[in-house]
Amino acid sequence: MINQKFINKLKKYPQVQEVKISWDGFQSHNVLRVGSDWCQVHDAIVLLKKNRFKVVVNTQVLAINIGDIPKIYRELKHIGVDR
Repeated sequence: MINQKFINKLKKYPQVQEVKISWDGFQSHNVLRVGSDWCQVHDAIVLLKKNRFKVVVNTQVLAINIGDIPKIYRELKHIGVDR
């Protein structure tokens, strides 16, 4: 889980400037990635950006989440995700 404690450890390594995260939607994320929670992923992205990390988000585009893609895009743009 990415939390402030984890981020503080990452900051000790200046070579780590970019973090890649998978986020596949809202409720569909929880179905596609069993054991993961889209709210925690979202919060991790926000926290990484607040700590000035570059964030790259990977999204599977499937029938189950195709309706979420515009909403995901708007939210990532709002957060300021780099790619």
